[in-house]
Amino acid sequence: MEYLLIALTSILLTGLITKPIRNYAIKFGAMDIPNLERKSQTDPTPYFGGIAIALVVTCFVLVGSVFSEDPFSTLKLSMSILLPAIFLGLVGLIDDLKNLPPWPRLFLQTLTSLVCSTILITTGTQGIIFQNELLNFFATVLWFVVVCNALNFFDNVDGGAATTVMISSLSISFIAFNEGQYLICGMAIVIFGSTTGFLVWNLPPAKIYLGDAGALFLGLLLAILTLRLKPNMNSSSHSIGLPLLILAAPLLDTAVVITSRILKGNSPMLAGRDHLSHRLAKLGFTKVQTILILSGISSFFSISAILIYLKSPSYVNHILLISALTWLSLFFFFLIVERRKVIIL
Repeated sequence: MEYLLIALTSILLTGLITKPIRNYAIKFGAMDIPNLERKSQTDPTPYFGGIAIALVVTCFVLVGSVFSEDPFSTLKLSMSILLPAIFLGLVGLIDDLKNLPPWPRLFLQTLTSLVCSTILITTGTQGIIFQNELLNFFATVLWFVVVCNALNFFDNVDGGAATTVMISSLSISFIAFNEGQYLICGMAIVIFGSTTGFLVWNLPPAKIYLGDAGALFLGLLLAILTLRLKPNMNSSSHSIGLPLLILAAPLLDTAVVITSRILKGNSPMLAGRDHLSHRLAKLGFTKVQTILILSGISSFFSISAILIYLKSPSYVNHILLISALTWLSLFFFFLIVERRKVIIL
């Protein structure tokens, strides 16, 4: 019942504070200006949606930590997750306002990921690990950097990233609750509620965007939470599969975009209209239909992750195989989508 109350309250608060933040973004001039080579909207749209989400998540985590059974330990653990995410959110905010070059952004993301990985490994709070300590460290750093950029890449259509975060955080909360990881569950529920409240303003036609601030903040939070899950599973390989499935949709988008750009001889770091949403637009799908398709992909893989967690070992390998084949099929399908006249969403 308390988790339901947290979800409903965070939905309401985010929905309420997004409007004044939107008004401030318009007054401040923090607007995403249409550019037909890169943007899908036709009217200027304010950023700063991520600020509303970050404020609600931060407030709930702080209040929840203070009123926990062990406030000091809980607050310390919460801040080890929250502070790096806030830092990357600020980097994203500067990028929204000043349009930073790709390499400084990547450097700061990597630096933050190094700090987070060191904290997780040295404190023993990482749930899913490899046996080799050095491999574990670099794999963790890579995971943080990839997920942050993947969610940022995925935020290219109205409601696309927010719906995926909703679905992913809900699956994280389910597994964490069953494992008695109540702090992880609570944070995931707050992320679910805040993105749901924000989605009211972000559905087509979007009145406000997450911006890089919101995408990087949420990306790092999800990356950390997925690694702090401690599923009680017989095989470590099955445990490692859970984060990959929970975030399979943005990872798919990133894989398709990077592969496509490399094959064309273009830099993977440059922005472009070649994401999953743009490819669906070329096939004639509307924004609403695109969101439903992308949400369906996210839901399929998140449900697969939960089934792997719940099912007996004899079924897990079959679910993993089906999930992997589905992901690869989608990867090649989106990669070879015919070049057609671009339909502006």
